[in-house]
Amino acid sequence: MDFIIITKNVKLMLTMNSRIKYILRMGTDFGRLYSNRKLWLILILAVALVIRIVYLYQSSQNSPFFFNPSIDALYHHLMAIDFANGELQVEGPFFRAPLYPVLLGMLYLVFGVSIFIASLAGHLLGVVTILFIFLIGERFFNTTTAVIASLIYILYYPALYFEGQLLVDTLFSTLTIASLYFFLRGQEENGNSLYLGISGLVLGLAAITRANILIFYIPAILWLLLKLKKPKLAGIFITAAVIPIIPVTAVNLIMGDDAVLIASQGGINFYIGNNPEADGMTARFPETGVTWQYEDCKFYAEKETGEESMKPSEVSQYYYFKGFDFIIGNPYSAVILFLKKIYLSLNNYEISNNQNLCFTKRYASVTDLLITPFALILALAVIGKTVMGLRRRESLLMWLLMLSIWITMILFFVTSRFRLPLIPYLSIFAGYGAYSIYSTFNGKLNLKKLLTPFAFGAIAVLISLSNFTNIDKFNFSQAYYNLGNIYLRNGEWQKAKEQYEQAMESNPRVSLARLNIGNIFFYTDQYDSAEYYYRQELKHHPGESRAYLNLSTINLLKGDYRNAMIAANDALAHRPNEAGAVSNLVQAMLFAGDTTSAVKTSRNFMYEIEEAPRLLLALGSIYLQRNQLDSAKMYYRRIMEISEETSLVSEYNLGEIYSKDLPFSADPTGIRKKAEYNIATIEIREGNLDSALGRLESIIESDSLFVQAWINAGLIYDYRRDYSMAEYYLKRAAEISPDNPAIFYNLGLTYAKSNRFEAAKRNFTRALQVDSTFFPAAEKLELMKGLMENR
Repeated sequence: MDFIIITKNVKLMLTMNSRIKYILRMGTDFGRLYSNRKLWLILILAVALVIRIVYLYQSSQNSPFFFNPSIDALYHHLMAIDFANGELQVEGPFFRAPLYPVLLGMLYLVFGVSIFIASLAGHLLGVVTILFIFLIGERFFNTTTAVIASLIYILYYPALYFEGQLLVDTLFSTLTIASLYFFLRGQEENGNSLYLGISGLVLGLAAITRANILIFYIPAILWLLLKLKKPKLAGIFITAAVIPIIPVTAVNLIMGDDAVLIASQGGINFYIGNNPEADGMTARFPETGVTWQYEDCKFYAEKETGEESMKPSEVSQYYYFKGFDFIIGNPYSAVILFLKKIYLSLNNYEISNNQNLCFTKRYASVTDLLITPFALILALAVIGKTVMGLRRRESLLMWLLMLSIWITMILFFVTSRFRLPLIPYLSIFAGYGAYSIYSTFNGKLNLKKLLTPFAFGAIAVLISLSNFTNIDKFNFSQAYYNLGNIYLRNGEWQKAKEQYEQAMESNPRVSLARLNIGNIFFYTDQYDSAEYYYRQELKHHPGESRAYLNLSTINLLKGDYRNAMIAANDALAHRPNEAGAVSNLVQAMLFAGDTTSAVKTSRNFMYEIEEAPRLLLALGSIYLQRNQLDSAKMYYRRIMEISEETSLVSEYNLGEIYSKDLPFSADPTGIRKKAEYNIATIEIREGNLDSALGRLESIIESDSLFVQAWINAGLIYDYRRDYSMAEYYLKRAAEISPDNPAIFYNLGLTYAKSNRFEAAKRNFTRALQVDSTFFPAAEKLELMKGLMENR
């Protein structure tokens, strides 16, 4: 009985196989009917473009993330705005490779600052990448491979997602595959200097987009020297490849005063990926966590080496050595970490260090069509690569380029966007793998020849779909936290709080969600609730310095200066370079009457660590109160000289709270204006009214709600007997601050001096209505009444 069933099953399989062959022959006939490569290319590009336009429209309409870039995307966006406005200042060598933000700045310069246009440009670059996938697949393999490879990439969601982000990865992917195409064309017919020159130039552009591609220069040159045996072509290629790098290095050397080839971030990233706390996929700086800034890295490098004012190249070199020290000193741990990164790079899960890609699909229904998982690409690529072997030039060159990108990723840490530049090459190999399977069923390829590749492909799928590292693939806590940050930045407190609560529900140990809920309560004047959440943050993350910092701010506002000092010192114990904590410590000392300690603490911090603008502001104000005007101006002017890079940092830092009730903890963008205002008040006291008025009007132009600037400008005009202008400025001040009796009092004096006694009387009366104890207004009111009776 069993034999009969087996026989029937075999017959059924043979029948199905014949039907499959029939269907495939129909497909072949259809392919012959439309064998025109141009038609296929047009169809592929049209499909890619339509999907991207629909995705762009849906994302811009539905996703709260679309117009609110964060982390690296925000950095590029703000840099590009500065470039477009002609305000980009090179304070040192480039930390990141500069091509993408410069191109983004040029885009903003032409079209205006538009995230929509920037995202559209990214999607158009994605279409160009697909163009080169097709051209390489069609020219060096066959049309079927080209079509399948292109469709695989089109239907791969992470490629579409990152195209819409203001990140370097899409540009880098486009440039590297374009360079490969021209290199392949150049090595045809024993070498073509024009194509190889173009390839080198494009590869150089890729290097100033992301410097890790420099590793490919070595195998590319060796290929030209040893494989083609053409030293002249190698010279043309390397010359062209160096051309884009030269101006970047020159800027770093001349304007940045440091010998950095392209960017100085390499050592820091290497240490992030190779240290005892590294997990192989998180950009976590061990000393400070995921919210690190370059100044943190520099501080710890200088602290541990005992050197002062280390240059970025020296900081990078220090962290390279620190990473190598970990590898050499802990070989077992380093090997395990290295193997883990290899495993993560092959895993189907799309790792993102600041966003869950699966979560973002909810904002665009067109993503339901994008069904290509990485595991399938990997499996088909393994099949395709195994079938073709290493003998073909095109295959080997692609393998070398892909290996160059892959190795540099493994050396640092693994994320989905760092893996993205590998996908075009894997798609081509996968296209050939799918073509090989197609050819087998179509009778063009022996089934036995496919058994080994298919076995390797099956192993690749099993590895890719496994989860040996126990990644919680459906943990959306970071996505909810990011949403909360968007709402918090936009002042939508309740929505922000709801998202932070969802983040905590998804992952009770999520970082900073409780901290930012505390901030929401702080900004709604619920200090006790804010304090509760800061302490909850410390319960889950005892080293979070900003929780201590915020507790010190609340204690300052409550007048509890002792506990304010304790909390500030706790913050400094965990983050010794935290200027905000020193500022709170100094303020607590001043409120407690210990001016000497406040001055000493401020000076020590600035001497040992950095010239923090808020501490300069504090010192200037101390000397202003002491009537030491020259010393006060020195500190205020130093604030004016310091770059306004703090405004860029403030866009990231939602964790630190500020209060207008505290004199030296203003937000970073306000510190410069306060310093300029204080210089203006000193100049008024010195009789330098023209300069003072110019400063005050400059402040008003940048911040129309800076009421004291309106008042003092009005008083200067009053002193000059320009009463109409004095009236204008003081009236504007009254509109901004209607509860300030001094404004109405001074406005009354202006009217009295211009003999408008009735108007003067009204303003003195208004001053008393605001504050019945404002006796100068009462005296002038009686004087006005007397003058009006005697007229």
